[in-house]
Amino acid sequence: MEVIDGRGQRRKLVLMALTSEFTFRGDKLWQLFLENLSNITFTGKDGQQDHLANHLVAGVMTYANGSIASCKEASKQYGVRCFKIPAKVFHADNYHYKSLAFFGLSFAKVASVLNTLSTGTDVLFLDCDQVLFRNPLPYVLSRDAHLVVTGDCYARNDSVLMGAIPPWKSNIGFLYTRATPTLTAFAAAWLANLVYTADLLNPELDQNNFPFVFDHFKPPVYTLKELSAVMLQSEFFPHRCDGACGCNATGVGAWERGRTPKLGADGRCAKDMVRQWYGYHVPCSGTMNDKVKYLREYLDMYEDAVGPVNTLSEKTFRVVG
Repeated sequence: MEVIDGRGQRRKLVLMALTSEFTFRGDKLWQLFLENLSNITFTGKDGQQDHLANHLVAGVMTYANGSIASCKEASKQYGVRCFKIPAKVFHADNYHYKSLAFFGLSFAKVASVLNTLSTGTDVLFLDCDQVLFRNPLPYVLSRDAHLVVTGDCYARNDSVLMGAIPPWKSNIGFLYTRATPTLTAFAAAWLANLVYTADLLNPELDQNNFPFVFDHFKPPVYTLKELSAVMLQSEFFPHRCDGACGCNATGVGAWERGRTPKLGADGRCAKDMVRQWYGYHVPCSGTMNDKVKYLREYLDMYEDAVGPVNTLSEKTFRVVG
């Protein structure tokens, strides 16, 4: 799709996610992910209703002789395009944390982003264990950064460009990358560093490797015009590693740890917090089937506090090409 960013510039972009055989089975995480994206609707380039799933490409992590037939069957009604990522480490079961397949996911993610940036197309990469409540693109495109990522519960201003990534570990299951020569070179360096750590028999996950590569990749001559980042505010883009109800950094000093509110007596998060959310990501939450349970709970919570998904999306957003 082609859209207009906060500076009035035209950008070509695609949504991207990775999936595996296990996500099509059991409680069907992949189907929930696509159904949710299809509920984020907006005006398409022809003036007709469009939705985010229609602009998604899906990398299917599978064994060397595996097939993408399951992805095609589950995704065809939403307009999703599937492509194959074959490797010996991938299999049809759940990818347990820091297993070979789990580390392989990091390689697949960064390589897929790099390949797409090389075509001159921006990428919004989404882990498929999350749901969106409103269209995040207007918010993301209003930040004039080369990289836009999610992070842990610390107070920050995500309208201020950064030349370095905070050193603590953050989950980057939501990652927007712009297709510039510098950013493409950064993605290549990111992938190369993942290979390097694996060769040393000390593999790292993409999210752990990311801050180091960003801060060591850029030569001193680079300014924010060549390479910049913002880390989205956790109050708007929460994840479950921080807790069941996201993050509250009100009154907290810049880059200090925020508070992680608890569920209320009714088993739900406070409605004023829920209204701020653009989505909810559920890493640190067990198997794929466990994640489906939590995601459905958050969707119910949002509908109770706000209304249907997409209620608070900016209505002026539209695709122009």
